[in-house]
Formats: sequence, C-alpha cells, structure tokens
Amino acid sequence: MSKLISFLLVGCILLTGCSAAEDQSKSVSVTQFNNVNKVDVLNGQNGRTLIITDAKKIDEVETYLNTIKMKKVKKEDIKGYSYRLKLREGKQKVTTVTLFSNTLEINEQYYEADREVETDIFDNLFK
Repeated sequence: MSKLISFLLVGCILLTGCSAAEDQSKSVSVTQFNNVNKVDVLNGQNGRTLIITDAKKIDEVETYLNTIKMKKVKKEDIKGYSYRLKLREGKQKVTTVTLFSNTLEINEQYYEADREVETDIFDNLFK
C-alpha cells in the first residue's frame, strides 16, 4: 500500500512539474531584437510612415517590445491595426511586428499580450 501511495505521489509531482513548465514555455517576450539598426513604422490609422535610424529611439522601441509578455495563439481574423513595424537587423533580416489592441502579429504568427499594447511610444515618434 505504501508503494502505491509513493508511486501516486511521485506521479502527481511529475505531472505538476511538467504542467508548470508547459505554461512557462507558452509565455514569451519579444527578445529576439538585439541588433536592430533601422525601424520602419507605419501608422495604421492614417497611413503615415516614418523611418527610424537614431540609435536612442531604436533602443526605446526594442526596450518597450521586450517588456511585452505574450503567448502564441491561433491566427486571428482582425481588421485594422495600430502600427506595423519592420525591424531591420543589418541588410538581410527583417522582422515585421503588427500591433493590435492586445494582439501582436510577428512574422505572420499571432500572440496575445498580457495587457493592452500601449501605442504612446509610437504616437510620440510622429511628433
């Protein structure tokens, strides 16, 4: 009987550990942006575009994006967006990030943010 209880206890611990590890792997942050040297910003409300090459402004954009925690979701049927960013690393690598209210599309993969995505930082770039 004690072997059965021990076996069940170990099984529960393993299942709980695997479940917790699975939840953590679903929550990601956009930390792949390290060497961005240019950001193209498209305002989805009025169509205005802006190209950022200033290192300080690029760092602000990277820092903000890296604070957003999100988890992968199935493709959403969303109309309209706040901003679309093309983050360029060197001459070859381009990552496209589209911002919706609490959803982001990163290179055609959808993520749900842990909060509404604030656009103030991008609004201020156009001032």
